[in-house]
Parts: sequence; structure tokens; C-alpha cells
Amino acid sequence: MTTERWSAKEAREFFRTGKRPRGAQGGQEGGGKGDRRHGCPSRKPPATRVGASEHEEQVALFRWVRENEAAVPELALLYAVPNGGHRRRPVAVKLKAEGVRPGVPDIHLPVARGGFHGLWIEMKVGRNTMTGHQKAFAQRLREQGHRVEVCYGAEAAAECIRDYLRAPNTQRSGEATCVDSKS
Repeated sequence: MTTERWSAKEAREFFRTGKRPRGAQGGQEGGGKGDRRHGCPSRKPPATRVGASEHEEQVALFRWVRENEAAVPELALLYAVPNGGHRRRPVAVKLKAEGVRPGVPDIHLPVARGGFHGLWIEMKVGRNTMTGHQKAFAQRLREQGHRVEVCYGAEAAAECIRDYLRAPNTQRSGEATCVDSKS
């Protein structure tokens, strides 16, 4: 993923209009036409960089996030869910006891836009597809009003985030309060 350097004004304008600043290079990988429902890059696997892993693509995405979060403060809320990966059995048992669940998407943006409560992204590379657990969890999230996308590479994920943040704010109705029942 080639990162573009934009001024804060250029980044705000891009997130507002979707138009690249003059002289900007790049674009989404694979040249997909996009998801007609949300305007995200194609869900079909494009020809990704040879040898790129999901880890490398996610690192590139978060590098882009850090470079743009001053201009787009909502990006500071984007975080990775450290759910995947191979672990030794004792660590896996401990994490499962702490609530780790199979199928949770890789990335979450807890910002309400376009009628959704938040955006979840499952990163993939090459011809990888979602597992049964991932599909089931994604469906549950959608039923609860979240947007869930599968993105093949950092550029596709960045474009999906840009598209999501351009949508109007979702209206909130009051503040939630947590009460400690032991008080």
C-alpha cells in the first residue's frame, strides 16, 4: 500500500466528498467496481501483492490511520481485535476463559454512521474467505445494526472506512448508564 501525504484540509475534503486531492496517486487494489450496497471496494479477492499476509496488510492500514487521525479524529477510535493467530494451549485456555470468541472480525470502528452502530472489518488476502464462525458472527452483528465488511488488503479497508465515515451521523437517543448492583 502506498501511503499518500495529505494536509489536514485535503483529508477533511476527501472524507467529505470522496474526491482525491489534485496530484494524489493510488487507488483501491484490484480495481473492483465496489459493493453496490455501501460503495465499498469489491468483496471478491483482487490480485493482492505477492506474499502479503493479513498481518502486513493490517499493519499498513493502521499506519494509514495514524497518518490521518489528526485530520479525521474518528480514526483514533479504530482498533484491532487480537482474536486470531496460533497460540500455545495454556494461553488459548486463558484467553477463552477471558471471553475470546471465534469469528469476531479483525477491526472495529465504534462510530455510528449511516444508521449503523459501528463498522467491523474482516481482513483477508489472496483467495482467503470467511470461516463458518466468522460468517455466523458477522450475521449476528448485522442483526444488531452493525455494518460488517470483508476487505482484501489495506487499500480496500481504507476505502471502506472512508466510505463509512462519509455517511451522515447516526442519531443517538440519550446516554447509557451502568449501575453497580452492589452499591
